[in-house]
Amino acid sequence: MLFKNCTVNGKLTDIAVKNGVITDGEYDGGIIDCGGLTASYGFLDMHCHLRDPGYTHKEDIVTGLAAAAKGGFTAVMPMPNTSPVTDNEKTLKYVLEKAEGLGVKVLPVAAATVGQKGSELTDCAALIKAGAAAFSDDGYPVVNDGIAREAIVNADKEGSFFISHCETPSLNINGKVTPESEEAMIARDCETSLKTGARLHIAHVSTEKGVQIIREAKKKGAHVTAETCPHYFCFNEDAVNGNTNFKMNPPLRSEKDREAIIEGLKDGTLDVISTDHAPHAKEEKAREFAAAPNGILGFETAFSAGYTYLVKEGRLTLSELIYKMAVRPYEIVGARGGRLEAGYPADIVLLDLDKEFIYTEDEIRSRSKNSPFVEKKLLGRVVLTAVNGKIIYSEIN
Repeated sequence: MLFKNCTVNGKLTDIAVKNGVITDGEYDGGIIDCGGLTASYGFLDMHCHLRDPGYTHKEDIVTGLAAAAKGGFTAVMPMPNTSPVTDNEKTLKYVLEKAEGLGVKVLPVAAATVGQKGSELTDCAALIKAGAAAFSDDGYPVVNDGIAREAIVNADKEGSFFISHCETPSLNINGKVTPESEEAMIARDCETSLKTGARLHIAHVSTEKGVQIIREAKKKGAHVTAETCPHYFCFNEDAVNGNTNFKMNPPLRSEKDREAIIEGLKDGTLDVISTDHAPHAKEEKAREFAAAPNGILGFETAFSAGYTYLVKEGRLTLSELIYKMAVRPYEIVGARGGRLEAGYPADIVLLDLDKEFIYTEDEIRSRSKNSPFVEKKLLGRVVLTAVNGKIIYSEIN
């Protein structure tokens, strides 16, 4: 098809698609007049939870990918804390086969250790062959220093990378991940990357000192990349107020930390905005705060949150936001994407930057409803998502 009259980098242009690929002008199928809407390459979420297999009362691959499509994500990387754990070829195959034909591309993250128990490494080479895009025990830290070092080095040796969930349980207080708990493991794993030369990706960074440690490691030459999530730049700890839809791991931090996260995004210390999309059933989040599970929804609001809290506040430009969500993730993962250029897969998102809306429970496509953005006013909305030239979500009549 032809995406006619879309805005790319401030200029009105057409994007032609043939056989699912962006071309220099040839197209097959119909014409969509975009009316000046902004076009972006589809977003890649490097960190999410689809809860399938094992926890499908919270989410499954079908509902999760529907929510992702609504949020403009054309590719997602689900974490392995499923049941059974995604630490073997059979479970990996199940995830990939269930996702087939649903539009959004799935690049599964396999467990770094068997059963995510932190003691025995999984078979990197076999899992990569079966379709694993990266390795992590996300949800659980790899506490043993030697095992963590091996996991980082082995993934790198096989041409992949390790994603570190940074939490030092001995430094937690009443089950809460303190800043010191997060920062100690960021420092440990950055040091491993620096000493071994191995690639490393740090998950969901939430503290000022964490940003500083990563910044220094990069300056010294460590092959480290890092992500944060919208909740860490939109909210601080004052937003929680006993509401379990603001409970996640790591938790919301101080205003000083929130500011440091934004600075880290601005100067490139934090490479990527991911969602850590973590659905939970209503009855689970309805428990008293201490007993409620950690995690919030993220797919459907990620771009709007970034546009509202970063771009409109003058903290990032639109192109910088898109870089964090659509360009840099592809560079890190090494998958083909992130560019609206001839020869690239036609994974295209249309954005209505003038659209102001209140996000409601009724519009949520996820099976769960645990979003801190419910009833919040947001600006900038994904109105169409296409994968390989096929429209998988549209609000355009």
